Amino acid sequence: MPPDTQARPLEMWVKGHLAVESAALGDQVPVTTLAGRREEGRLVAVLPAYGHDFGEPVPELLGIGRELRAILAESPEEAER
Repeated sequence: MPPDTQARPLEMWVKGHLAVESAALGDQVPVTTLAGRREEGRLVAVLPAYGHDFGEPVPELLGIGRELRAILAESPEEAER
């Protein structure tokens, strides 16, 4: 493993159901995942939402679908279909 990777703590994010009756954010808790695995870790969110996106639009890519369709329409293979 590269030294810069070794220097970082290992993190794993797990979604599942608490295996205890109650807990507060920051508590060390057991979690049962939907696959049935049992993990333990620090509770950081309750009912977390997916927070990812694909970033800002890239202007150079906005018209690529239209350009590709035009190129394909000009190709001899496409004309045979």
